[in-house]
Amino acid sequence: MKLKLLQEELTSKHKLVFIISFLLSFLAFYTCSDSDIIDNPFGYFGFTHTLEGGPDPVGFIDPDDWKPIDEISFIPAPAYPNPADSLSHIQFTISYPSGIHILVHDPKSNKRVTLVQDTLLAATHIAIIDLKPFKERPTLVRVFFYLTYENKNYTTYGDIKLE
Repeated sequence: MKLKLLQEELTSKHKLVFIISFLLSFLAFYTCSDSDIIDNPFGYFGFTHTLEGGPDPVGFIDPDDWKPIDEISFIPAPAYPNPADSLSHIQFTISYPSGIHILVHDPKSNKRVTLVQDTLLAATHIAIIDLKPFKERPTLVRVFFYLTYENKNYTTYGDIKLE
C-alpha cells in the first residue's frame, strides 16, 4: 500500500514539474522573441536590446548575435540603439590588421548594403549604419562581418530591429 501511494505521489510531482517547465518555456519563448511580429523569409529572429548611449545590453540578449571570433580576437559589440529607426552604431575590436567586409542585409526586400570593405588596423572601430534605405518596418536586418586574416575567412553577425 505504501509503495502504491509513493508512486502516485511521485507521478503527481512529475506532472506538476512538467506543467511548470512547459509554462516557463512557453513564457520565455514568447516574451524573449520578436519573431511573432517579424515576418522574414531568412528566419532572422531575436535581437539584443540596447539604448542610444552605447552597446551595453539593457534587456533581452540574443545569444546567437554579436559573437566574438576567438581565433583572431575579433570582438563585435551589440548595435546601439537597438531597436532603431534611422541610425544605429556598431563597435568592434580587431586585434590584428585584417580585411573586413561589413554587409547589412534586409530579408524582406533582399536589399544588401556594404558598410565597410577595407583592411583595418588593430583597434576599436565604430561604424554608423544609416537605416533609412530599409523601408520595410518592423523587420530585422542582419549585419554580417566577413573577415580575412592570414588567408583564412571568418564570419559572425548580429541583428538590428527596425521600428
